[in-house]
Amino acid sequence: NHRWEIASALVAAGDIHGGTLAESATLRARDWLGEGVDVDSDGLYSERSPNYAANVSNPALLTLAQHLGRPDLVSIVHRNLHAHLDLTSPDGGVETIHSRRQDQFGGPFPLGPFATQFAVFADGCARCRHGLRRALVAPGLEPADVLTQSVLDERVAAGLAAAERDSQPPEPDQCVDRWFAGTRLWRHSDGRNWISLYAGSDVPATGRIGSGLATNPTF
Repeated sequence: NHRWEIASALVAAGDIHGGTLAESATLRARDWLGEGVDVDSDGLYSERSPNYAANVSNPALLTLAQHLGRPDLVSIVHRNLHAHLDLTSPDGGVETIHSRRQDQFGGPFPLGPFATQFAVFADGCARCRHGLRRALVAPGLEPADVLTQSVLDERVAAGLAAAERDSQPPEPDQCVDRWFAGTRLWRHSDGRNWISLYAGSDVPATGRIGSGLATNPTF
């Protein structure tokens, strides 16, 4: 995730300065991306962390996609958002028990920080429009960030406008029944009640507990 963040800063700085800096920054970013993005078939990054997705990987990949002309990176973020929406409880908390980062110990992560990312897709995707409307009333929303992004990114502005046209209060997804194979997590919700059944600890394979590992040993 740090690699994508640094690469996105490089291409943005290169875009501002131009010249040889832009060329070298773009070459470095493309070189790193050539290794492939660490995302599984369910749309979850290897950290399996909503915190890292919302604050590092998704923003970085959207920046790289914009500067490098990589629509495939946009598609990765889109899939990740749908995955996290399936992991969101009716009160706006995103499941973290499967995370490999620090948020696995802190309870649910709020949906609010995903707001501007949902907004990027909300004008053309009903599911993301739904996610945006939920994120705008969820804990963790940063209004200043939403305002700033709406000025800087016309997709965000269009998504916010599309969400505003829906007059009814957002409701939780009515039914989720999804098996995340790579994470070994089953998620079920009927819109009011939800359950996460998880068996994805890394400890049996590694024989240790440490940073970057999923350590919860229980179902």
